[in-house]
Amino acid sequence: MMNIHLLTVGTPDPVWQPHLTHYEKLLSPYAKILTKTITATAFSSPDTRTRAQHEETTRLLAAVPEHADIVVLTEWGKSMTSETFAQTVATWDDGRTVALLVGGPAGIDRTLLPKKALLLSLSPMTFPHDIAHTLLLEQCYRSVTILKDRKSTRLNSS
Repeated sequence: MMNIHLLTVGTPDPVWQPHLTHYEKLLSPYAKILTKTITATAFSSPDTRTRAQHEETTRLLAAVPEHADIVVLTEWGKSMTSETFAQTVATWDDGRTVALLVGGPAGIDRTLLPKKALLLSLSPMTFPHDIAHTLLLEQCYRSVTILKDRKSTRLNSS
């Protein structure tokens, strides 16, 4: 079973909470999910945005469990198909802990990220935080169903 720590910045909009809960429930047979929300830092100019990025990224990284693999959602990350992402998720299914980081409106300070972090892009476009959060959970669920289907196909063909 996977251990997923979903670390996000900002309080989810109540409109999106049923969608987040839906995917967390679908994932529950495959992963233990712990969600932690980091308070967003207000900003009003490019300088204060840079400060907010730095502060929020620092708090996100402080919440990452020791020895966890880190996946950071960012528009400048690696783009993957659902199949390719499923292959990545397959490597998590050995009891390891994975921290999925979703930044807030200020974004992520890439200078603070560990070199081993996987930078993942859902799209070159920027999405609202809640949509990115929901899409990430949906893709995690899609990945486990892709992997489950592969396993079923292999078992049935033996």
